[in-house]
Amino acid sequence: MSPTLAARRLTYGRDRDQLDALVALDGRDRLGSWPLLVVRHAHAHPRSGWSGPDASRPLSAVGVRRAARLVGLLEAYAPARVLTSPSVRCLHTVEPFCTARGVELVTRRGLSEEGFEARPEKVRKHLRRIMDAAEAVAVCTHGPVMGPVLTDLLARAGADLPGTDRRMLARLVDVGLDKGEVLALTMVGAGDEAEVVAVVRHRPPG
Repeated sequence: MSPTLAARRLTYGRDRDQLDALVALDGRDRLGSWPLLVVRHAHAHPRSGWSGPDASRPLSAVGVRRAARLVGLLEAYAPARVLTSPSVRCLHTVEPFCTARGVELVTRRGLSEEGFEARPEKVRKHLRRIMDAAEAVAVCTHGPVMGPVLTDLLARAGADLPGTDRRMLARLVDVGLDKGEVLALTMVGAGDEAEVVAVVRHRPPG
């Protein structure tokens, strides 16, 4: 039914307030949203106990269990593709989801620690392409790369982003994500107009 007719059927003021808010958002073209999932790789074998190349360092047993648990979580947001650092610990964090659900897995050296150190500007380039596409996507990377990623996303905080979400995102710029954590950002718009309007943390179990 139309919003006008629906408002006549509603008996509680708080329900009419929600309907009014929905209509207002629709009038501003703010209902078409898409999820951006920022994933930090799950727990890996410690550097001190690994003699091979760092990019080949695998997940620990704890990390493998977390990667398996991420399948259902990521599925809830239905990313159309997953971008990841080519490092084994990142690949193995998101591969179970991609394999189980047939989602495209794309590696980007610019999301790796080594690639970021060599060409830090690549991270923003990848983010710009994500914003231009404006489709559900997950990005898996490393702790040292999180700062620039989250800084860019904080700069896209929209006027509709609740203050608690804004403060949380600002705090995460400094402290980063837990290993195996998924930060789910609800985005509206595309390209330069893409904005963050909600943020939810999915932290690994303690």
